[in-house]
Amino acid sequence: MRFGAATVLTLAVCAFAAAATPTAPAPIGQACLSKAERAHALRFRSGSGVEIGGVLLGRGRTGVVLVHESPGDLCQWVFYARVLERRGYAVLPIDLNGFGSSPPAPGSPVRPRWDRDVAAAAGVLRAHGVRRVVLIGASLGGTSVMAAAAEIQPRVAGVVDLSGPAESSGIDAVAAARRLRVPALYEVAEDDAFLAEVRRVYRATPPRLRKLIVVPGAGHGVGLLREDLQPHAAQDSAAIIAFIRAHGG
Repeated sequence: MRFGAATVLTLAVCAFAAAATPTAPAPIGQACLSKAERAHALRFRSGSGVEIGGVLLGRGRTGVVLVHESPGDLCQWVFYARVLERRGYAVLPIDLNGFGSSPPAPGSPVRPRWDRDVAAAAGVLRAHGVRRVVLIGASLGGTSVMAAAAEIQPRVAGVVDLSGPAESSGIDAVAAARRLRVPALYEVAEDDAFLAEVRRVYRATPPRLRKLIVVPGAGHGVGLLREDLQPHAAQDSAAIIAFIRAHGG
């Protein structure tokens, strides 16, 4: 079949328009949030250059940002967000750029600047009346919260790193730990492949600010807090809640 010049031009314009039309963002927490929780889903601008998805649960003067592993999204943290919400905290699990409901940042995949997503989330909590912010991240999220904790102004109240690598996609947790001026709690399993890396980040943290908990087994990241996966999950959770209470109020 042959087309005239005008037809070819029309087809080319239509193809360009289709390619240029932005893809609608994925729903936030569709697989894990209740109907009531979905009413609190939100999007906010990040310094990474895109809009980030999250869900704001609970209210309180102290707020917690929860940052997921890779691959994954905020659904990894919803079970624990509910735990913290019941204890009277405002909680904001987020989808880092390139995951879940958040599109990739212009710097992806080399420099996605996930730390800027975390910083933006802290700003959202403060805009909702939170006075003290604690950052908690698992694996890739742990690396991201460490970098963010060293940069956010005004400073956060504390940071928790669960099984975080020392470096990921241009984010250097060791360098961030050296600049840290807020309390840091590290949790990792003794058989985790990232144990040595967590120890590196811990050793780079000023001694007066750091605490390391090494637990039995091979659990990783959010899995350390899952009672269906880890017999010591309740103790791991208690350590985090005690940290939030001590430094976040």
